[in-house]
Amino acid sequence: MIPPIESTQNGWDGRWLSYMSRCASYRRRVSRLWRRCEQARPERRQPRGRHQLLHGDFNAGNVRDVNGVIRVFDLDDCGYGPPAFDVANALYMVLFDAVVHTTVESYETFRRSFVSGYVDLSRQDLADDALDRLIDLRVEALRRWLADLDTAPVGIRTASHDWLETLRSFAATHRPMPG
Repeated sequence: MIPPIESTQNGWDGRWLSYMSRCASYRRRVSRLWRRCEQARPERRQPRGRHQLLHGDFNAGNVRDVNGVIRVFDLDDCGYGPPAFDVANALYMVLFDAVVHTTVESYETFRRSFVSGYVDLSRQDLADDALDRLIDLRVEALRRWLADLDTAPVGIRTASHDWLETLRSFAATHRPMPG
């Protein structure tokens, strides 16, 4: 059993799942914006399936709706790689939140909607098994960081004992996809 979170730690307070479950309401607006950007600068379109800039820490604390404009910030963890990695990382964060708050059934609903929305807007296919493998890799990274805190990101390295126990419980209960 994963211990409950007593206080907000690293932005995990249930806002992520709540916010992301409302993202479907932004789909039309984001879709129109995406089409306008593609029409305005077709020479800047990236070929599908290539590597691109990744946010690396996409969560509710890093997204704001300001007067109808969606703003994404906090690019400290950005990198370059396949888009599926960012999608899987976002799913990992929602899965973590759902497991900690015992709302795992909402994760599956969110996942279907989020992945479907991504595929619709980006026109890039995402294989469920590839996403599952990337999520498993993310959990394995968490396990390794917890086993050797000196190698962990600062948010884990400096976390409270209670938060570390929550992370350990999550990592211990996650079962990788067979494969």
